[in-house]
Amino acid sequence: MADRGEIRAGEGVFRVSLCALSVVPGSWRFANENRAAIDAHWDACRAANPAYFNGAIYVLSGFRLAEGRFQGELLRTDFKSFLYWRDLGWPLAAGVRDCFGAALIRSGDGAVLLGRQAKGHLNAGQAYLPGGFIDDRDVGADGSIDMTASALREVEEETGLAVCDLEVLPGLIVTVAGPSVALVVEMSSALAATDLRAEMLARIARQPDPELADVVILRHAPAIDDPGLAPYARVLLRAILPVD
Repeated sequence: MADRGEIRAGEGVFRVSLCALSVVPGSWRFANENRAAIDAHWDACRAANPAYFNGAIYVLSGFRLAEGRFQGELLRTDFKSFLYWRDLGWPLAAGVRDCFGAALIRSGDGAVLLGRQAKGHLNAGQAYLPGGFIDDRDVGADGSIDMTASALREVEEETGLAVCDLEVLPGLIVTVAGPSVALVVEMSSALAATDLRAEMLARIARQPDPELADVVILRHAPAIDDPGLAPYARVLLRAILPVD
């Protein structure tokens, strides 16, 4: 599959062995052209949720997916510009996709465990794969981006599970869903799903400001219109889990 012009060219789940991301020079034209509206929108969002922080993030300006390899180009922008784009309904004119890392956590008995985001966060109430934006922490001194390291960091921050608790499988699962491109790292635990969920909840309870309110166990493909799941997660899970 190749995709550089169409922002919503369909949905799909693809296993790849290699992922090459590069940061390209320049700024996001959509953000530059809408700066006044973005600033006004940000003021309103911050009034409603003072916990929002306008950090640097990266969006996907183009990608190619073929022969088991994902190649993508990223633009550096800020969270408030992303939030404005999202709240407008992901308009095509923006010329980018939302690209992020995520972790597919499997239990020893074959279930998948998702996090449900706590109140006060961007996707409060949604169940999703632990993960987050590509940000400055993910970009090495040579410009390289290690998505496995990024996903492991997000898993530890959100669930308390560390690299020693999980086996990381090689490759990535690229999930294209509307404006989103999720770069998913598959991880497995020897624990059964109920035991793994209990361990994750115990570690989350010790966090001073947890991002997750709950951990969800899924053993079968979710309903296609399940409103409680992030759209990209629904696309991925319907492709990899057995139908109930």
